[in-house]
Amino acid sequence: MNELAKKLDAYWTKLGAAWEKKRTGIAAATGWKCFNPIKDDNDWHRLRLELYPPEEGGLLVVGLNPGLYGMLQTGMPLTDQCVIATRLPKLLNALLAARKWKGERGQAPEELLPFLNPSNNSENSSWPVYELLTNLYGTAEKGLERAFFLNPCPLAFVDPRVAKQHGRAPVEKDLKAALRQTNSKIADDEVADFIKKMNERRYQWTFKAAKILKPVGILLLGADNRALMENRLRKKLAAAGLKVVVTWYNHPRMPIPSWANGARARLRAEGFPEPQ
Repeated sequence: MNELAKKLDAYWTKLGAAWEKKRTGIAAATGWKCFNPIKDDNDWHRLRLELYPPEEGGLLVVGLNPGLYGMLQTGMPLTDQCVIATRLPKLLNALLAARKWKGERGQAPEELLPFLNPSNNSENSSWPVYELLTNLYGTAEKGLERAFFLNPCPLAFVDPRVAKQHGRAPVEKDLKAALRQTNSKIADDEVADFIKKMNERRYQWTFKAAKILKPVGILLLGADNRALMENRLRKKLAAAGLKVVVTWYNHPRMPIPSWANGARARLRAEGFPEPQ
């Protein structure tokens, strides 16, 4: 690993440990099952850092929570096994050589399997994001040396009251509904405080990643991330002496034609310096 990769690996471990402390409380408050793919197995993400050593001055892509068919199975945000098998040959070959390529469900914990749709083996967000990397940097593998994917809350949530999961990461309205469904007497200010604390942790961990990575661009995925972070990150990064283009685009889970082209156009319009 290069020095930046070592820093990011240490950050990744701390991120998983910090949210692990909150996992039981969140599960009790929401009635959700909570999985922490960073705690359970870091191997694939660490191998990603070794094979595609990141550089400063790239792109930080910030998602929501791990997808059930993506990070929860690969340990890598916004990355499913289909992308690894078709776009990341170095990683696939290394996993095969180390006998860590585990087949159809990857690293998914056994407790998750009953909730997965057997006809689905891909994460909706994964392919569009890697298409963006390919458009910007020529190939997905080159892109991973210039981009870092982050779920600032690495907990994946499953509602056991739903028989088969669609894989979408819950947004704020889902969290509010779950809190009230679990505790019908919960006060509005308690709901607001719970969500505020979760969101603040997401923001703080995103800022910490940006300070380590020193990107020239940050792409926030989804309106929730925009509302939570866009202006705060711009101000705080500027105050820290970092010149970073901070913008957002619709989450790639949305069925948007040519999502990668739209995200690239948004970055370009905001002044993101594309590689030559």
